[in-house]
Formats: sequence, structure tokens, C-alpha cells
Amino acid sequence: MHPFEDGNGRIARAIGALGLARLEQSAQRFYSMSAQIRRERNEYYAILERTQKGES
Repeated sequence: MHPFEDGNGRIARAIGALGLARLEQSAQRFYSMSAQIRRERNEYYAILERTQKGES
């Protein structure tokens, strides 16, 4: 989810992390979406591009 065409998704990752933390009902966070995306950056961008183009 990129709110702006030139966005980098920071807001979307923050909202996603907040949603997961609320779902877990935990004050501690044992994961980092940004760190995981960084580790799988090429795959993340490939999926993002396919999604934006409407491809499967």
C-alpha cells in the first residue's frame, strides 16, 4: 500500500505493524516488517510491481 505514487510505503508498514501488535495484544514487538522487507527486497518489489500492474 503506497498512499502516494512516489511513496516508499513507510506509513503502510507502520499501520501494518500497529495492526499486528493490536491483534497480538502485546506491548512487546518481536518482529520488524521493515527488516523483513529489507531482507527480501527484490521479491518484495517484484510482487509490488506485479500487483500494481494487475498481474497474478
